[in-house]
Amino acid sequence: MRLLASTAALALVVACGGNGEGDLLGPGDLSSFSATVTGGSAGSYSGFSSAVPSSGLFSIGMSTGDGKFALGFSRTGTRPTTGTYELGTNAQTGFTAALRINTDQVIYTSSSGTLTITSSSSTEIKGTFSFTGTVTAGASTSTNVSGSFSAPCPVGC
Repeated sequence: MRLLASTAALALVVACGGNGEGDLLGPGDLSSFSATVTGGSAGSYSGFSSAVPSSGLFSIGMSTGDGKFALGFSRTGTRPTTGTYELGTNAQTGFTAALRINTDQVIYTSSSGTLTITSSSSTEIKGTFSFTGTVTAGASTSTNVSGSFSAPCPVGC
């Protein structure tokens, strides 16, 4: 289930992103995120985000315009209410996170942390996150990720 949720989250980032030139979402659509990564694949990133329900999963995706950073959060169920959710390995009991960084395709999945939803409506989700990611593909060490997001729901949450 962890692999399915992680794959769905990363697919969301690719499918629901935009470039500001008529795609679903872009920089002018109040879609944003910022993230700081320490440890493996360290750096600071910002870009666009979106949220979408699909086939029993709810996902929030984030990506930079150049595609070198993609982060997705997924859980089984519907749009979350405001509150703090555990980030770990089970999408049935909390959220899972999947992170891809740079062109070397290093992929991390959450092993611990939190996702805090500060605002939740049918049109937008806002919040913060902080988690430790374990390498699942590529050569790197574990990493720590923290940041915030404002994710519109292009198809309604």
